Amino acid sequence: GHLIGDIRLDLSQEQIPEGETPYDVSALIGDITILVPQDIAISIDADVSVGDLNVFGRREDGIGRRIHYESPNYQEATRKVRVHDKIASAPPVALNSALPASR
Repeated sequence: GHLIGDIRLDLSQEQIPEGETPYDVSALIGDITILVPQDIAISIDADVSVGDLNVFGRREDGIGRRIHYESPNYQEATRKVRVHDKIASAPPVALNSALPASR
């Protein structure tokens, strides 16, 4: 993980194998943005100690906030990604996870 600064993970640039691929992304202070291709199933657990979360348009803000998201086809998908995002302190709209990658 990073201590301070923004993290951008573009999964459309990764070779996602069959099965479940785990990613742990963490920062002390900053933004985390994860871009996910639309053909990859995703499960996300996003945590922020202090700040805002935004996962597929679902927003939570405050202290000790958490969002869980799972794409509808996650259980049946042959290629899928499990992401755990954790950030200690975040400015507004700090954690943008699993936005569809532009093509």
